[in-house]
Amino acid sequence: MTLAGTLSLPLRVRVGLMYIGVSGNSFTYIATGDPNADGLGQFGARNNDPVYVPLDANDITLIEPADYAKLDEVIRSTPCLRAQRGQLVQRNSCRSGRNGRLDARLTKVLPTTGGQALELTADLFNVLNFIDRDWARTFLAGDVFGGRVPLLDLVGYDEANSRGVYSV
Repeated sequence: MTLAGTLSLPLRVRVGLMYIGVSGNSFTYIATGDPNADGLGQFGARNNDPVYVPLDANDITLIEPADYAKLDEVIRSTPCLRAQRGQLVQRNSCRSGRNGRLDARLTKVLPTTGGQALELTADLFNVLNFIDRDWARTFLAGDVFGGRVPLLDLVGYDEANSRGVYSV
């Protein structure tokens, strides 16, 4: 979404504002360490396995069982994870928050000889961030090219439950 407006002020001064808002980027929560055993994710290769979102603490084996509270908090506070409990996360089903910025332009027209004019402009990009450094910041999730965010790391195998052992 883009909104723009200009206001003419006295003394041939104009102020222009432009707001640009975009939806957040899509990404996938992944488990590193090659949990699906396809050969990718080991020995520095590209990690690409969507994470399984456990239903509860009995649905996952963690190297540190006490870490389930931390994992559960992340799941409960993240809509795309909360909606996919008990299944693999669908690729690109999560989105970072919306981003927006406000730019401003101040213009002054100075008449010169022979009906000509000189126009001076001053641009201020991301005005809201000048007001408060926490406003209008852009957040990207995952790596820039693949949209992957690690959530769990496969560190072993649980023979008794026939599933991987993870660290958060």
